[in-house]
Amino acid sequence: MKKVFVLLLLVSICAIAQTASKESAPAKKSATNSTTVNAALLQDVWTQWCTLNPANPAKYYDKSSSNIYFDITPLEYHGWSKYASGVVQVLAGMKTGSSKVDEIRIHPAGSTIWTSAIVHLDMVMKDGSKSKADWRWTSIWEKRGADWKIVHEHVSAPEK
Repeated sequence: MKKVFVLLLLVSICAIAQTASKESAPAKKSATNSTTVNAALLQDVWTQWCTLNPANPAKYYDKSSSNIYFDITPLEYHGWSKYASGVVQVLAGMKTGSSKVDEIRIHPAGSTIWTSAIVHLDMVMKDGSKSKADWRWTSIWEKRGADWKIVHEHVSAPEK
């Protein structure tokens, strides 16, 4: 069951990549130009996760071991390296996933930007089973050189 939740989390990352709300977003720029956090950048984070290879979204995450990333399971990862190595095990059970993001909000706060979104997930596991879920995603970004990097992330599913 824990693996299914983590898989749902990762597929939820795909959601923001596929659809992004224009509300509360700063001026639009391409996803490859991360001089600002915008819907296109958020979308690309999730597009990269949809490859099921954590090496692809790694460029968006700060690598400090003091960063904490909350996931469905396990409770938390300390630093990007533990996050990336931990989710590989979960992704191994996944075949494909698709998602749609609603209600993206981007909140600049000085040298920090925090974002939130609702993600609707559709997943297919390697065993052929299918799953749908609605998730919440919150991320905190800080400027690192010319780029914004995720320094904290929280993904959760409401209790049913």
